[in-house]
Amino acid sequence: MRKKVRKGCANVIANAVRQIALTSLDSLRPVAIRVGNHCDVISAGDSVLEDMVQIITNLNSLNFVSKSAGEIVEFRTVVKETLKASDLKGNSFEAVLPGEKDVEILHVLNDEIEVVVYFRNTCGVGTKDDNLYALAKAGVDTDKLVVVNSRHTDISKFAYTISEDTDELTDVIDFQIESKISNSLEFNEEILKSSAKIIRDILSEF
Repeated sequence: MRKKVRKGCANVIANAVRQIALTSLDSLRPVAIRVGNHCDVISAGDSVLEDMVQIITNLNSLNFVSKSAGEIVEFRTVVKETLKASDLKGNSFEAVLPGEKDVEILHVLNDEIEVVVYFRNTCGVGTKDDNLYALAKAGVDTDKLVVVNSRHTDISKFAYTISEDTDELTDVIDFQIESKISNSLEFNEEILKSSAKIIRDILSEF
């Protein structure tokens, strides 16, 4: 995507847009999970094949599209055999399957287990304490939940190059953006527009 800007300003503008895109755009990420009633940060219980570390890793390998303006999204289901990425959906969100491949999150052994996952829609990095506070603020009972750190971004690559324009008064910024959600031109344009709006809002305070 190529954008023309005033000569001499291209590097400042491009770098500012990049920083905002990577740190200030909301992204839905898992922040807490409960598997049955006997899980902790290590074990998911005797009835589950994977441990909690593997389950959280499997969840973090996915990306999610938010359909809600709310900060906290709850997912709750009863698993009899296998919880897959395609099962992670509701009225306010859904998982994005990597390469159309359905990722298996966990396997239940000869039992039925209730699985609860909480997602947080925010930007930047969420520490465990940040996420605990957000959950409590939303009225979530955090007892028996395993709360984790989270990194909220859907952008896997944001690069740019700058070149001179045929017009002596302008330079050209060529943005190269790759998203974990979609690489359509419309989606990447929206990333630029949203980032530029945040910059305008910040500068309006000066």
